[in-house]
Amino acid sequence: MAMRNNGMFLDLQDASGKIQVFCHKDSMGAEELSKLELYDIGDIVGAHGTILLSEDAGATWKQAAVPVAADLTTVRFTGPGVAWALGHDGVALRSVDRGATWSKVLDGRTLLALLNNHYRGLAARGDAGAVAVLDEVKRAAAQSATPDVLSYPFLDISIDAGGEGFLAGAFGLLLHTRDGGKSWEPWLERADNDRRMHLYALERAPDGVFYLAGEQGLLRRYDRAAGRFAKLESPYTGTFFGLKAGDAGLAAFGLRGSAFVSADGGTSWKQVALGTEATVVDAVACAPGEMAFVTQDGRVLLGRKPLRVEPQLGADPDPVFDMIAPRAGGVWVDQDRKAAVVEHQPRHQPIEQCYLERDLEHR
Repeated sequence: MAMRNNGMFLDLQDASGKIQVFCHKDSMGAEELSKLELYDIGDIVGAHGTILLSEDAGATWKQAAVPVAADLTTVRFTGPGVAWALGHDGVALRSVDRGATWSKVLDGRTLLALLNNHYRGLAARGDAGAVAVLDEVKRAAAQSATPDVLSYPFLDISIDAGGEGFLAGAFGLLLHTRDGGKSWEPWLERADNDRRMHLYALERAPDGVFYLAGEQGLLRRYDRAAGRFAKLESPYTGTFFGLKAGDAGLAAFGLRGSAFVSADGGTSWKQVALGTEATVVDAVACAPGEMAFVTQDGRVLLGRKPLRVEPQLGADPDPVFDMIAPRAGGVWVDQDRKAAVVEHQPRHQPIEQCYLERDLEHR
């Protein structure tokens, strides 16, 4: 990928060959153009339904058998041994053996049928909003390369111990479950998202409340009594790619080094000055009061309340896309063909700054 004249050249390659695409800010807009930085990689983890599994802290990996060929975007654990893999073409896969085997719960065909059946029922009872959703779904399906398949990708999932949870995705796609994902109900109209902004992140706070984040500063909090997500006043007009709840509060983060923390369930927000323009791709709640942020250019920032940040580490040459906190206590950063580890021993005395414990060690 290369920047030229307020635009970006991309090489798109598959088994059939390679083409070059030029994306310009005049046609895409500056924010949409900046999102392409997320794809500055040679190989996409999850392309063609690939899932790799490690049982020895990343020393070795094996490929799991997957019943789809769609590109996968996200893997999440929602309970002991229960994992979900989400992807394009409406794919949602479930594993109950820690990722060793996978079964298909949804795909673009069953998702399209689910949406149509649900909103046709509402439309038959005179729901004008349902008629509008049916029209949206019809137009989206007509643009799909495969007939009768909705190509919308799922982007995140969260399910609580009682079995209630949500699936979120592009173009305002939102599904609700009360039985741990065995069945799903469309909730597109229950997120105060008439413009159908992409929903990139779901997070469940320690008090059990679910939160949503997405395009153009979208932030929502689940109102269980009302049976819908309510709008939160956002501190940012750019895109949020992630949410993370922990002892330090609820963090929302995304484009251009933007990160904000709320200590009152999203009612008010304070900006975290990360000192970088790089996209914040993930965060991990570590020890009590600690939260680590990772940026796309390889910087890992670890801090405590009130999350004041200092410059920490020079940019890694490889793009970073995700981070997890394994049970061994380290912070793992998922990179292009690499896994990096920040060895971290939590300190519990109150200090008010962010710091890096040790340099990244590639393994």
